[in-house]
Amino acid sequence: MKKIAPIREEYEQDGLVLLVGKDVEPAKGMRVRMREGLISHGVGTVTALYGPDGGEDTCCCEVVWDSNQSHTRGLHVKLGNKHVCRTGKEGHFDLILSENTLCSDVTIVSHKLVLHCREREHLEVVAQCETPQPIAGLAQATPTSANAAGDTTEQDVDADATQAESR
Repeated sequence: MKKIAPIREEYEQDGLVLLVGKDVEPAKGMRVRMREGLISHGVGTVTALYGPDGGEDTCCCEVVWDSNQSHTRGLHVKLGNKHVCRTGKEGHFDLILSENTLCSDVTIVSHKLVLHCREREHLEVVAQCETPQPIAGLAQATPTSANAAGDTTEQDVDADATQAESR
Protein backbone atom coordinates (compact mmCIF):
# COMPACT_ATOMS: atom_id res chain seq x y z
CA MET A 1 0.00 0.00 0.00
CA LYS A 2 1.39 3.37 -1.02
CA LYS A 3 1.91 5.86 1.80
CA ILE A 4 0.70 9.43 1.41
CA ALA A 5 2.99 12.12 2.81
CA PRO A 6 1.40 14.39 5.45
CA ILE A 7 -0.17 17.54 4.04
CA ARG A 8 0.51 20.88 5.71
CA GLU A 9 -2.25 23.43 6.20
CA GLU A 10 -2.26 26.39 3.79
CA TYR A 11 -4.60 29.39 3.75
CA GLU A 12 -5.09 32.34 1.42
CA GLN A 13 -3.20 35.42 2.56
CA ASP A 14 -6.29 37.64 2.33
CA GLY A 15 -8.55 35.18 4.17
CA LEU A 16 -9.88 35.69 7.70
CA VAL A 17 -7.85 33.55 10.12
CA LEU A 18 -8.79 33.59 13.80
CA LEU A 19 -6.33 31.90 16.16
CA VAL A 20 -8.03 29.99 18.97
CA GLY A 21 -6.75 31.31 22.29
CA LYS A 22 -5.53 34.61 20.83
CA ASP A 23 -8.37 36.06 18.71
CA VAL A 24 -11.17 33.82 20.05
CA GLU A 25 -11.44 32.18 23.47
CA PRO A 26 -11.45 28.37 23.18
CA ALA A 27 -14.74 26.66 24.05
CA LYS A 28 -15.97 23.08 24.22
CA GLY A 29 -17.73 22.15 20.98
CA MET A 30 -15.80 24.64 18.83
CA ARG A 31 -14.89 23.39 15.33
CA VAL A 32 -11.19 23.95 14.53
CA ARG A 33 -8.33 23.21 12.11
CA MET A 34 -4.56 23.32 12.56
CA ARG A 35 -2.96 26.69 11.79
CA GLU A 36 -0.98 27.27 8.62
CA GLY A 37 2.27 25.35 8.35
CA LEU A 38 1.29 22.52 10.70
CA ILE A 39 0.36 19.03 9.53
CA SER A 40 -3.29 18.89 8.53
CA HIS A 41 -5.68 16.77 10.60
CA GLY A 42 -8.78 18.06 8.80
CA VAL A 43 -11.56 19.54 10.93
CA GLY A 44 -12.00 18.61 14.59
CA THR A 45 -14.02 19.46 17.68
CA VAL A 46 -12.68 20.85 20.96
CA THR A 47 -13.80 18.36 23.63
CA ALA A 48 -11.97 19.59 26.75
CA LEU A 49 -10.17 22.73 27.94
CA TYR A 50 -7.14 22.91 30.21
CA GLY A 51 -6.93 26.38 31.74
CA PRO A 52 -4.19 28.50 33.27
CA ASP A 53 -3.91 26.46 36.50
CA GLY A 54 -0.17 25.95 36.34
CA GLY A 55 -0.38 22.32 35.27
CA GLU A 56 1.51 20.69 32.45
CA ASP A 57 -1.34 21.22 29.96
CA THR A 58 -1.93 24.88 30.86
CA CYS A 59 -3.54 26.83 28.01
CA CYS A 60 -4.22 23.71 25.95
CA CYS A 61 -7.31 21.94 24.72
CA GLU A 62 -8.20 18.44 23.63
CA VAL A 63 -9.38 17.99 20.03
CA VAL A 64 -11.03 14.95 18.47
CA TRP A 65 -10.45 15.01 14.70
CA ASP A 66 -13.16 13.84 12.28
CA SER A 67 -10.86 11.54 10.19
CA ASN A 68 -13.26 11.70 7.23
CA GLN A 69 -10.70 12.92 4.69
CA SER A 70 -8.36 10.58 2.83
CA HIS A 71 -5.22 12.56 3.70
CA THR A 72 -5.90 12.22 7.47
CA ARG A 73 -6.93 8.57 7.81
CA GLY A 74 -3.42 7.08 7.79
CA LEU A 75 -2.19 9.67 10.28
CA HIS A 76 -5.11 9.02 12.64
CA VAL A 77 -4.78 5.24 12.36
CA LYS A 78 -1.14 5.55 13.41
CA LEU A 79 -1.42 8.29 16.07
CA GLY A 80 -5.10 8.20 17.04
CA ASN A 81 -7.59 10.97 16.35
CA LYS A 82 -7.50 12.70 19.76
CA HIS A 83 -4.72 15.21 20.46
CA VAL A 84 -3.89 18.01 22.86
CA CYS A 85 -3.27 21.34 21.08
CA ARG A 86 -1.81 24.59 22.39
CA THR A 87 -4.06 27.64 22.78
CA GLY A 88 -1.47 30.02 24.20
CA LYS A 89 0.94 27.71 26.00
CA GLU A 90 4.41 29.25 25.81
CA GLY A 91 3.04 31.75 23.25
CA HIS A 92 2.05 29.06 20.71
CA PHE A 93 -1.35 28.84 19.04
CA ASP A 94 -1.92 25.59 17.09
CA LEU A 95 -5.56 26.02 16.10
CA ILE A 96 -7.66 28.28 13.92
CA LEU A 97 -11.43 28.62 13.96
CA SER A 98 -13.15 26.51 11.29
CA GLU A 99 -16.83 27.41 11.89
CA ASN A 100 -18.44 30.45 13.51
CA THR A 101 -20.90 28.40 15.62
CA LEU A 102 -20.47 25.77 18.31
CA CYS A 103 -22.41 23.07 20.10
CA SER A 104 -21.13 22.62 23.65
CA ASP A 105 -23.37 19.57 24.26
CA VAL A 106 -21.18 16.87 22.70
CA THR A 107 -20.75 13.19 23.41
CA ILE A 108 -17.67 11.16 22.52
CA VAL A 109 -18.40 7.69 21.18
CA SER A 110 -15.57 5.15 21.08
CA HIS A 111 -15.32 2.62 18.25
CA LYS A 112 -12.95 -0.35 18.12
CA LEU A 113 -11.33 -0.96 14.72
CA VAL A 114 -9.15 -3.87 13.67
CA LEU A 115 -6.56 -2.83 11.14
CA HIS A 116 -3.51 -4.89 10.17
CA CYS A 117 -4.44 -7.41 12.89
CA ARG A 118 -4.27 -4.73 15.59
CA GLU A 119 -7.16 -3.32 17.54
CA ARG A 120 -7.36 0.47 17.57
CA GLU A 121 -9.70 2.97 19.14
CA HIS A 122 -11.39 5.58 16.97
CA LEU A 123 -13.34 8.41 18.61
CA GLU A 124 -16.38 10.11 17.14
CA VAL A 125 -17.89 13.37 18.40
CA VAL A 126 -21.68 13.44 18.33
CA ALA A 127 -23.26 16.89 18.72
CA GLN A 128 -26.50 16.91 20.72
CA CYS A 129 -27.58 20.48 19.82
CA GLU A 130 -30.48 21.03 17.45
CA THR A 131 -29.25 24.54 16.66
CA PRO A 132 -25.56 25.45 17.09
CA GLN A 133 -24.91 28.66 19.05
CA PRO A 134 -22.82 31.60 17.80
CA ILE A 135 -19.37 31.86 19.34
CA ALA A 136 -19.21 34.50 22.08
CA GLY A 137 -17.08 37.52 21.19
CA LEU A 138 -16.70 36.53 17.55
CA ALA A 139 -18.10 39.84 16.28
CA GLN A 140 -15.40 41.71 18.23
CA ALA A 141 -12.58 39.40 17.12
CA THR A 142 -10.00 40.72 14.68
CA PRO A 143 -8.09 38.51 12.27
CA THR A 144 -4.51 37.58 12.98
CA SER A 145 -1.96 37.25 10.23
CA ALA A 146 -1.53 33.58 9.38
CA ASN A 147 2.24 33.63 9.54
CA ALA A 148 4.19 30.52 10.46
CA ALA A 149 4.97 31.59 14.03
CA GLY A 150 1.47 32.80 14.80
CA ASP A 151 2.93 36.08 16.06
CA THR A 152 1.94 39.62 15.17
CA THR A 153 4.14 41.06 12.43
CA GLU A 154 5.22 44.62 11.75
CA GLN A 155 2.73 44.67 8.87
CA ASP A 156 -0.08 43.80 11.31
CA VAL A 157 0.96 46.65 13.61
CA ASP A 158 1.17 49.08 10.66
CA ALA A 159 -2.26 47.97 9.41
CA ASP A 160 -3.75 48.44 12.90
CA ALA A 161 -2.21 51.91 13.18
CA THR A 162 -3.54 52.88 9.73
CA GLN A 163 -7.05 51.70 10.68
CA ALA A 164 -6.91 53.66 13.95
CA GLU A 165 -5.82 56.83 12.12
CA SER A 166 -8.64 56.54 9.58
CA ARG A 167 -11.26 56.47 12.35
